[in-house]
Amino acid sequence: MLKFHSLKVAQVAPDAEDAVAITLEVPVELRDEYRGSAGQHVVVRVAIEGEEIRRTYSLVNAPGEWPLRIVPRVQAMGRMSRHLAEQLRPGDLLDVLPPNGSFTPRELSAAPGTYVAFAAGCGITPVLSVVRTLLARGAARVILFYGNSGTGRAMCLEELLGLKDRYLERLSLHFVMSREPQEVELYNGRLDASRVRQFAATLFLPKEVGEYFVCGPGDMIEQVTATLHELGVDSARVHAEHFTVATSLVGSRTFPLYLRAMRRADLADDPRFATAAARKAHFTALHHIVQTWILTFSDIGALDAQLDEAKIALGEVRSLKKLSEMEWAEYWGAVQEVSDRSGGTYRLPGRPWRFSREQLAPLGDPAFQGEHNRNVFGELGLSESEIDGYLASGALVSVALPATIADDAGRADGPAKVRRASLPTTIS
Repeated sequence: MLKFHSLKVAQVAPDAEDAVAITLEVPVELRDEYRGSAGQHVVVRVAIEGEEIRRTYSLVNAPGEWPLRIVPRVQAMGRMSRHLAEQLRPGDLLDVLPPNGSFTPRELSAAPGTYVAFAAGCGITPVLSVVRTLLARGAARVILFYGNSGTGRAMCLEELLGLKDRYLERLSLHFVMSREPQEVELYNGRLDASRVRQFAATLFLPKEVGEYFVCGPGDMIEQVTATLHELGVDSARVHAEHFTVATSLVGSRTFPLYLRAMRRADLADDPRFATAAARKAHFTALHHIVQTWILTFSDIGALDAQLDEAKIALGEVRSLKKLSEMEWAEYWGAVQEVSDRSGGTYRLPGRPWRFSREQLAPLGDPAFQGEHNRNVFGELGLSESEIDGYLASGALVSVALPATIADDAGRADGPAKVRRASLPTTIS
């Protein structure tokens, strides 16, 4: 199980006009624990005015590079980011969890291909780690599109330019600015659906890219990923981080928290939202107001800081597949490999709860749909002729087992194949 360790601060330095770069020394005996994977993040824990505050920051270094480096965006109302920027000094100790997260390359063994990344604002931090790793592993070409309001707010800019000097032929950098005029019109504006289509038409062939990495604020992720899908890119090759607020909008105790976070006390006087029942009846309108407010933030850190003032939790939404690939899942045995009874294996969800490190017995082999119908319904008192009738009508499913499985079982269950059952669902 991941646990906090106190890491020594080696350096605190400004980065861009509103960010701070922090380097953390990792003792040799802890380096295996903190090596992590490209694109992962760490949780930082600090006590501020007697209250424990935790924030998540992406690592910008590649796995195995020391010291560790994080680059928090400093928010005007951010308790943690301001503390780190104003109070933290070299030599101080900072409580940090080992790296975690699923925003990582899947095909590092096939790194010589082409990779494309879209980053906006502080979304550059995990992307930078991924880019560094891909280039170090021999990627033939890495193309990075980086959006900001202006050069002054472009985080990690010097490091990106240094990478370009080092990998002149293999790294392409494209800077898009929304409030700083660029000579080429293509680079004026935001990383949205229209711009992705233009880039794809001129700078890369969508279907020939090995993997895509997308990280940024607001609806940037949705626009970029949806456009890539429209261009024929398989969703398995697009990696993105998604966040949502995990608190009810309707509840009488939680609704005031949103008003506090949004600075919208006026909504309490709106008849549509005066009671829980009214809020439920007008939920679409309320949700739109909150969603519009969320999309005004330039990065996830700023949103997190403002929600934290109102004690509203912010959490990453992960697919079951991504969850299965996390260190947490491996540690707790949440996913197990079982035989497919044909020489291969499936990865299936394990037991839902586990409260200790005691070794659990492995899951049994999965059955084919309908494989045990005859036995089960026989035990329930149905005769062979009745079961045959249900099978013939299609009410029950029978399955024709592969010969090797049928031999092992002694017989294939069911007299004939009524329709072929689907194989067990997998998450691999």
